Amino acid sequence: MRFFCNGYYAEILVLDGLTLEVLFTLNSKLNPDWISAIHVLRPTRSQDDVVIGLSIAGVMKVWTLSGSEAHCAEPIYENESKPIRCLNALSMTCCAYNQRTLMIVCAKYWQIYDVGDFALLCSVENRRGERWAGGDFLSAERVIIWSDVGKAYLYKLPVK
Repeated sequence: MRFFCNGYYAEILVLDGLTLEVLFTLNSKLNPDWISAIHVLRPTRSQDDVVIGLSIAGVMKVWTLSGSEAHCAEPIYENESKPIRCLNALSMTCCAYNQRTLMIVCAKYWQIYDVGDFALLCSVENRRGERWAGGDFLSAERVIIWSDVGKAYLYKLPVK
């Protein structure tokens, strides 16, 4: 078991779940900046873990981990980096029903992206007097988004 830790720094620390020892770090060569949100997924046809990170300035980073990285003294750098129009993300999650679909929640809007090419599929702004606080997928085509005033909203995603 591994813990992925991010915060107000450019690295993602990967810790052993039992000893809390730092196993390795994920760093960025291109546009290093604070990582505001991450999601770790294991694609269905692969044994590798894919770590998707989003910097505070809106640069998406992707690291592929094979499992042989334990106790690596050198930082591991991203495989891919692409700027997207998304600043100050609060959370990020991939759809369990369609791993190519990624939701990013920011205080002022939430967005759905295609992980394959980071194309923006849809975006919804916050309601007046509210800030988005989080969200999750209910199915491949439905999401629930909640705000800081305790309200939750159900949305049906547009069909591609």
